[in-house]
Amino acid sequence: MIERKIKLTQLRQHATGVIADLPLKEIDAEIHVAAQLRPYEAVSELWVCLVKLANLFPIAGEEHEQVCSLVRRFERKVASQLLQSKALDCLLALDPPLETVLAHPRERLDAKTDRELRCVKSRRKTDPKGALLAVIEILQRIRDKKMHGFKTPQGPRDQVILESAASLLRDLCGKAAQHVARAEQEKVKHA
Repeated sequence: MIERKIKLTQLRQHATGVIADLPLKEIDAEIHVAAQLRPYEAVSELWVCLVKLANLFPIAGEEHEQVCSLVRRFERKVASQLLQSKALDCLLALDPPLETVLAHPRERLDAKTDRELRCVKSRRKTDPKGALLAVIEILQRIRDKKMHGFKTPQGPRDQVILESAASLLRDLCGKAAQHVARAEQEKVKHA
């Protein structure tokens, strides 16, 4: 029985390019619940929802690469819309900028963040998909810092960073869910 289920899943993946291991409805429900949480909790939960959406497509690699693969599937117009977010503007306008202030003695600053921030600013209009991939890098780093104890729900700077990240992730999850739904419809239509 298990072997048949695995073969059926592989057949479906091959035929449709979309894997329905976890129904989109369930992930949508999780996104809705996560969006109601305080930003401190929402960042982690929304990141997990984005990973689950990415995992509905054929495997592209580890978690990070899987999410990037999903974002690369977005149309340029969708990437442009996501980059017009006030939450992103807020992250870009932080003073001092992201990854320039240590919150804890064990925290390490990541110099790649400066490059990614500059990428977002310079490519927002000319290469929205490239800029959005840089945003993914930044969001994952914020989520990772939160998970490793370097963000708090009380810190004023952390509140701004986490509120912005949660808002961006909520928007990303919404667009990703729409993309998955369209891909499923297209595959069914052509099957």
